[in-house]
Amino acid sequence: MKDYLHPFDDHRKLGALLKTRRIEIGLDQSSLSEVCGVTQANISKLERGLLDGRLGTYLTIAESLGIDLFAMKRA
Repeated sequence: MKDYLHPFDDHRKLGALLKTRRIEIGLDQSSLSEVCGVTQANISKLERGLLDGRLGTYLTIAESLGIDLFAMKRA
């Protein structure tokens, strides 16, 4: 049984993870957009689960937020 949230299980969960981290580090969507090169509109849609983006887009945003999407908690 898994004891971790693997962000690729559901794009809505991944969007929520990105939003939570963005807020934790004090960035608004416009600032994140400038840092990672993804439009503010797409960041908004990804965070709300309205857009199932490309893997590369998620990785770009996650890297800008200091998230390693491939790290998993192991028991």
